[in-house]
Amino acid sequence: MIREDVSNEGREAMTEPPAQQPDAAAGPEARSLSCTTASAATIPARILVVDDRAENRELLQASLEQAEYTVLTAASGEEALAAVACHRPDLILLDLMMPGLDGYEVCRRLKADPETAFIPLIVVTALQDLAHRLRGIELGADEFLTKPFNTTEVLTRVRALLRTKRLHDQVAAYNRVLEEKVTERTAALERALTDLREIDRIKSEFLANISHELRTPLTLIRGYLPALVQEEFGGLTPQQREVLDHVTASVDRLHRLIDDLLMFTTWETGQDRPCREAVAVATLIEAGGARALARARETGVRVAVEVPTDLPQIWADVNALSRALGHVLENAVKFTPPRGTVTVTARRGGALHGPSPDVRSRRAEAPPNAPHASGECVAVTVHDDGVGIPPEALPRIFDRFYQVDGSSTREHGGTGLGLALTRRLVERHGGRIWAESEGELRGSTFVIVLPIGEPQE
Repeated sequence: MIREDVSNEGREAMTEPPAQQPDAAAGPEARSLSCTTASAATIPARILVVDDRAENRELLQASLEQAEYTVLTAASGEEALAAVACHRPDLILLDLMMPGLDGYEVCRRLKADPETAFIPLIVVTALQDLAHRLRGIELGADEFLTKPFNTTEVLTRVRALLRTKRLHDQVAAYNRVLEEKVTERTAALERALTDLREIDRIKSEFLANISHELRTPLTLIRGYLPALVQEEFGGLTPQQREVLDHVTASVDRLHRLIDDLLMFTTWETGQDRPCREAVAVATLIEAGGARALARARETGVRVAVEVPTDLPQIWADVNALSRALGHVLENAVKFTPPRGTVTVTARRGGALHGPSPDVRSRRAEAPPNAPHASGECVAVTVHDDGVGIPPEALPRIFDRFYQVDGSSTREHGGTGLGLALTRRLVERHGGRIWAESEGELRGSTFVIVLPIGEPQE
């Protein structure tokens, strides 16, 4: 038989400390949890007394009710399990020696069930030998009381275990709140990431489409300009020829920009169909540096190329990799003052892992197609004695559309796409690129390291 007696007054005030008030400065989740646990603290703790002897149950019940607890009683192990399933007590006082389902088995079943494993359990027994105590500990008992028991000792241990359980319940409730919040934030981040990917896809499609649309009228303009310069439509005055030269240079610049946009979006989305072949490093530098050399002659910059003739060939998409080298060379010439020098060198034995940690530099991430038949590399270095790169700008110079001087009145032109495209093209060849600079007015060095040999599929 299960019996429940509840006192009518505010019971817990005599046995438990007052609930802590929620901090006004705490977040809404913390205040909600504090209010919940504070409300729980005002409810009298429910204690289940399990003993096959009525006088023991009555004695414990009277003592606990006097301390303002709600008491349930059970006369057997079967009744105890039924009471736990129905009423879920806050603490159990359990006699070990009972007919039928004894206290050991009740303890084992309760501690084996995750739903009841953390209910504090005090074993009350007349057995005093060590073997019985050890068996109770192994089964998960939290405390022991020996019959005949002392009422003060019973209440002291009950209060201590109830405080521990209350703390456990608060932590468990807080963990549930945290898990819910983490789940909500994770879902929000996943949605945001999906949105960003969609925006990036739309942006790439837009750049590709607008580049194609710009190329169509530009092709027509480029077709007529040579005819105008060659006076096929009539003679030109010196002033008209000078104007047409400026127009031709601007059209060529716009054409290169559109090509860069198309190549960047194509390589970025993986839609490229690279045609790779064995090519000499000197050939790549010559093909990529033609425009930079022309500009250097115009601005009075000296370009020195030191490439050994015995360097091994590189397996590369000639158009793509020469464009990458061309961007680095043009960048060096553009930022070098008149009568300055740009030095291009190449050597065998570069390192794919990048510069030493003590050098302030930019280090590219691992490329998606790094494996090669050979572990050897060739390093191409482009050094200038120009304006240099501020240390705070070094980590971002390979970012898309980044300009060291982003103002509308900046001295040097450009879209900030060239170096981003260069890094992408170098990485797609299994290589690395980084930049080193001691700061403004101290010059810059760009290093491109490329693997030797045909990539393994």
